[in-house]
Amino acid sequence: MKYIFGILFTLVILFIATYFLLGMWGIRLLDAENFNKILWTTGILTVTSIVLVCFVIIPFFGSGKHGNFEDKGKVAQRKID
Repeated sequence: MKYIFGILFTLVILFIATYFLLGMWGIRLLDAENFNKILWTTGILTVTSIVLVCFVIIPFFGSGKHGNFEDKGKVAQRKID
């Protein structure tokens, strides 16, 4: 749970910093004319994140904790079925 709060807190800080930096350059992020583009960009990033987590991160990096290896000393050995 603390990881979720940490990720959300980091995202809020990055969003605020980005908003002020864009404002320094004269770019208004939350205008009505940019709202449609913001929604499309957020949707594309959300779908891409879900696809990466489901099809890349979990299958390739998540198998070590689910019992695919057994402890036989100091070197991990593959389970024999």
